[in-house]
Amino acid sequence: MIPNEDRGRPAYNVKGPKLAQMLVDVLALGKDSKDGKALRHYRSPVKAATNTGDLGSLVYSVLSDRFSHQNSDGGPTLMQLHAVLDTLASPSNSAAAQKATLQQFFSQSNATPLEGKWLVRTLIKNLCHGVKTNVVFDTIHPKASQLYKHTCQKLN
Repeated sequence: MIPNEDRGRPAYNVKGPKLAQMLVDVLALGKDSKDGKALRHYRSPVKAATNTGDLGSLVYSVLSDRFSHQNSDGGPTLMQLHAVLDTLASPSNSAAAQKATLQQFFSQSNATPLEGKWLVRTLIKNLCHGVKTNVVFDTIHPKASQLYKHTCQKLN
């Protein structure tokens, strides 16, 4: 819900442009194809055309064009998703290993376009949902934010 506050997992070492290029390869898009160019230039208002700056929404759009069906069998479980995130965050992971992990996620987990969108947003730690961290903590418990900060200070 708030990936910026995830202290239990190291950084993914995947920023937007690098992730966009990996997705072009993982989804087997041609570099010069319309979708390939849109992903690689997702920040450019002229080249991305739609969803400028929002890589997650652009991935959703690209995947929706290819996978119009909704997955009735269920997509990846939370456990599978955490395994993917842990693998991507592993410090010993090379770019090729990260690409293989993403390839496996998109090809074998029956992930829907919506799940792909939220995976990408989680990886770049920008969920774009407009809810501030304190609101999430306050919804859980009035002292959750205070307790979280206190616990983090003790761990450091």
